[in-house]
Amino acid sequence: MAHDGILNTLFESQKKLVDLALKKHLCQFFAPGLLRTAAVYALFPGGKRIRPLLALIVADGVNASPQEALTFACALEILHNYTLIHDDLPAMDNDDFRRGKPTVHRKFGEACAILLGDAFLTHSFELLGLLNRPELIRLVAQSAGGQGIILGQTLDLNLDKRTKKNVSTLDHINELKTARLFEATIVGAALLAPQPLHIPAIRQFQKFAQFFGLCFQMADDLADASQESQKGVGTLSSLQSRQNLVQALDASGKRLEIQTALLPLKNSSRRSLTKLVQFLFNSSVAQSNCA
Repeated sequence: MAHDGILNTLFESQKKLVDLALKKHLCQFFAPGLLRTAAVYALFPGGKRIRPLLALIVADGVNASPQEALTFACALEILHNYTLIHDDLPAMDNDDFRRGKPTVHRKFGEACAILLGDAFLTHSFELLGLLNRPELIRLVAQSAGGQGIILGQTLDLNLDKRTKKNVSTLDHINELKTARLFEATIVGAALLAPQPLHIPAIRQFQKFAQFFGLCFQMADDLADASQESQKGVGTLSSLQSRQNLVQALDASGKRLEIQTALLPLKNSSRRSLTKLVQFLFNSSVAQSNCA
């Protein structure tokens, strides 16, 4: 996709670094065989690597150790892909394709997909454990567990038969399924700073991360509107007029740029983060950019 090419150009070195590290980790985690083959299939070619890019940019901005930052970035990308594998399963969203190719369960079978997702989740925490920072493990676990991604998927599937799909409910689901992991990524990367951050600085990163997640979901809804309408899945774009959502994303993107300028990062990292925000949330490309 052309927009992928733009992102590759902007952050080529960081993405190559992440991809090389991910390949190394997969060889450590999986013996040769079906699971390793499925793991490589699931992770490569990857998506836009937004979460590891965010982690590397923010960590660099607070002068964190580059190796710790890369380990953290890989942990979040592996965890993110676990959520995609399990979301695609027949019992969940029942998707046949992701990133232009058959989903893991369609390619390797449902049992393999379940086990691979389990392994990705497990090994993501193995990587986090290497950092010897209990606060990071708690932060990521809370974003992924029963008050984060898992709860969001439970509400999205309406498992208790009580969830009504309206704008407020969808905002809450999006916060749990999308924004929480962005918060763990951005705040976690900031916590890698060699000196402890003051509470006001942490709150700045939290506020930015929460808003980033909501903007990302708005852009994602625009990109997926036609596909999801065919499935009958309720999204923000099917409950509000499309033009209103485009305008809201445009305004939110500008607001996010202002928040980026206020983050306690060194200047070069702030510029990189601004470029990423501008690329993702420019409404003229958002419809095809966040799939």
